[in-house]
Amino acid sequence: MSRTAPQLPIVAKVLIGVVLAAFAVELGGIFLSQTGMLGGQENPVSEWQGRPAPELVVSTIEGRSVRLQDLKGRRVIVDFWATWCPPCVKEVPHLQQLSEEFSDDELIVIGVSNEDVATVRTFANSHGISYPLGQPVNLATPFSDVTVLPTTVFIDRDGVIERILHGYHSYDELREHAIKTVD
Repeated sequence: MSRTAPQLPIVAKVLIGVVLAAFAVELGGIFLSQTGMLGGQENPVSEWQGRPAPELVVSTIEGRSVRLQDLKGRRVIVDFWATWCPPCVKEVPHLQQLSEEFSDDELIVIGVSNEDVATVRTFANSHGISYPLGQPVNLATPFSDVTVLPTTVFIDRDGVIERILHGYHSYDELREHAIKTVD
């Protein structure tokens, strides 16, 4: 007498398929955020390198407004990130170190997230972040076109977007780009 292996019900097969598909999408998203590539092409935000940065207003977790135009004369790093993004979380200590290494007259780091204030505040407190973090107010292009996290925008003293990095970067890489226009 031969026995056949029990068959999974169709609902279980569909559920397994959905879980595997979600896992594949998550892996793809991690790959894209690590590499800065989107569908095999560079993120369109990169086209803004060398152009004047448009106005950006960030409502900080402390309730203040930080305006990019008010920071002219200083080097600015704008980091688009999220608390749920592993490469972003890995990069945060590097940005904190940069914000501590340079005076506010030389370099300002601003973290921009679409997450709610309570989530960002809790994250900032638990990770010792002292640079301004907040939510964007009426994002203009190219900032509204950010599709890869983290995206780190380096703006020179004249308000020109000098460099845009996508995905995780080491402290040394971030510092190298920060120094280029601090000097």
